Amino acid sequence: MKNSRSRFVFLAPQVNQVKSLSDQLKENDVSPSDKRILICSFTYNWVDSSYLNSLDNYYVVSPEFQIAGTKSPVYDDFKSQFNTKPTFDVMFAYDNLHILAKLLMASRSTEEFSTLFNSQGKYEGASGPITFPGHNDSDVSIVMTKIGGGQQILVKP
Repeated sequence: MKNSRSRFVFLAPQVNQVKSLSDQLKENDVSPSDKRILICSFTYNWVDSSYLNSLDNYYVVSPEFQIAGTKSPVYDDFKSQFNTKPTFDVMFAYDNLHILAKLLMASRSTEEFSTLFNSQGKYEGASGPITFPGHNDSDVSIVMTKIGGGQQILVKP
C-alpha cells in the first residue's frame, strides 16, 4: 500500500477493524495527501467519535444519520431509557419494523403487501429519510464527509 501509486484508496473494513486498520496505515506512513485520497465506507457505530474525528483528511461514505444527528421522539426515548445515544442500526431497524408492521396490518395478501411496500414513496423516520426504489427494498440517504479540524464536513456534490 505504501508503494502504491493509486490516486484513490477505498477502505471497507469490518466495524471491529476500523481502528486497527487506520492505526496500521499511520504506522506505515500511509496517510491522505494531495496524491492519495483515502475513502472509507463503514458504519462506525462502535468507533468512538473522537477517534473517528482524528482521521484528518479521510473521506467517509456513510448514512446521513451519522452526521445529521437525526432527532425524533424514538431517538430521545431510547437515549433516556438506555442512557446512551442510539446507533444508526438501531434506528433503521426500528423504522423498518414500524413500516413492515403497518403494512402487514393493511394488506390481505403477499402480493398486496409487496405492492404497498414498493409504493411507499418517501418515509421520514427515526433514521432519516427512507425511499423505496422497488424490488421490496428500502434505502437511506448516503452522504460523503471529509474529516477535518476534528469534525465531519459534508462534501457537497
